[in-house]
Amino acid sequence: MKRRKITIFLLIIFSLITTSGYLVGCNESKNPVYPGRKLSDKTPLSLDTTVITTPGIGYTKGDVYKFFFGEHYRKVWATPVEVPIIDLENTHGGLAFSKAGGNMQTISIRLKSAEGKRFVLRGIDKDPTKILPKIMKIHPIKGLLQDQISAMNPYGPLAIPGLANAAGIFHVNPILVYVPDEKDTEAFLDGLKGKLAMLEEFPDKEWANTEQYGFASDIISTEDMLKERFKHQNAKIDAKTYAKCRLFDFLVGDWDRHSDQWKWAVFEDSTGMTFKPIPRDRDMVFFQFNDGLVLKLAVAINSKLQSYDYDIQSIKGMGRNSRYLDRLVLPELTEEVWNHLIKDIQIRITDSVIVTAIKSWPQPVFNQIGQSTIDKLIYRRDHLSKTGIEFYKLIQKEPIIVGTDKKDHFKIVRQKNTTEVTVYDNDEEQLLYKRVFDNHLTNNITLYGLKGEDEFIIEGKANKGILLNIYGGESFDKIIDHSELKGILKKTRVYEYGPNRYEGTTELELYVNDPLYHYFERSGRRE
Repeated sequence: MKRRKITIFLLIIFSLITTSGYLVGCNESKNPVYPGRKLSDKTPLSLDTTVITTPGIGYTKGDVYKFFFGEHYRKVWATPVEVPIIDLENTHGGLAFSKAGGNMQTISIRLKSAEGKRFVLRGIDKDPTKILPKIMKIHPIKGLLQDQISAMNPYGPLAIPGLANAAGIFHVNPILVYVPDEKDTEAFLDGLKGKLAMLEEFPDKEWANTEQYGFASDIISTEDMLKERFKHQNAKIDAKTYAKCRLFDFLVGDWDRHSDQWKWAVFEDSTGMTFKPIPRDRDMVFFQFNDGLVLKLAVAINSKLQSYDYDIQSIKGMGRNSRYLDRLVLPELTEEVWNHLIKDIQIRITDSVIVTAIKSWPQPVFNQIGQSTIDKLIYRRDHLSKTGIEFYKLIQKEPIIVGTDKKDHFKIVRQKNTTEVTVYDNDEEQLLYKRVFDNHLTNNITLYGLKGEDEFIIEGKANKGILLNIYGGESFDKIIDHSELKGILKKTRVYEYGPNRYEGTTELELYVNDPLYHYFERSGRRE
């Protein structure tokens, strides 16, 4: 709350500065549109007919303004590019309106092909002012917040398919299009008329059983994936593939990887279900933010808002939006596995792959920022061993280990330098989880039993043990602690909601009767 107040205060103070006329540059909001080329005999709204336009001429500002609020990608937003006009009647065999979509900032339309496959048409320009309280939707605060959209590279997502395909991770395939502002343009496109947009797949069950997504049996949301994961003891998340996706995020500077930015491909066999990640919504790749005096102060408050440069300014900031999912999925992987994944990405994403991917941007844009982006990507790839292991160590500090809604058996063994955590089904026949944590890397381990009548057994001896946070759940659970630690601090905390049975020689620290302790959000957070 304190951080938010400081941020709002800075916005107000420096927004007032912008009211001074000498700071403000061009405020034209409507992008000019010029005829392009007709490349075939198709209808005027075909993908073979182009226009020449800009994504955001209104982000052009004067030098003094940019000193305070950054250069960002203003020149890119104001650069005319040739773009094909969308033709809903012929693209992908014909696309029909399905539903309005988008989050609080993005204008988007869900479309459906004749085959039943869903696509999404997403506006490149955003409206972040929708997140403001009504009292703050005034000029210049509203204008200042809108202006910071220029920190986004409007063509960044176009480079992702080539890079992701080389890395061996799932992806969508955005196509840059122009939505015409004409009388016969469909009414449901009103919010996008006269603007540039990205047309891409919307991965869902209709895209399952396709080569693009590995012939998965289903494609589901993060919320549904977690429900299945917690419901079944034979359901697991593919941690290695998720780790590879997160390493890829560091390469392209994508800090906005919250739970809604993922879909999950479901694969089933005789052993159970496995969920493989499908990253989507790559709006924040190659973000360019902290290049103005005021914005450097904002970054000091919120480290995730960092510019895409050679070095990553804050590993912690890069993982902020995904921290709960990261802590749930990634801690089971050893440093050896991380090093193997890093090496694999470095081999797969060659210099030529990087160059080809960045050349997918419109030529005038590539001429401006293409080579510098290529150089930064190559540098980040070559230094991924350092940043990847730094991220690994960050994840190891506070891992989350979650059982299922069935009866689970947790066994924790404290040792001199390590703490071993093993999770079995209640009959101790099926191994669900096993990991040995380094006492010097890990500060605390949080264990969730969820709904079943679970058992937690803690044993072993250590001088300085890791703090254990145990959330048993609503059912009758058994907690047995025979471990021995030196010192007076209690290192086993139990957050209980309902009757439990306690045994052992070690005194536990109990926190009781708060149902919020046992609520698991769809993001993976339950604290």
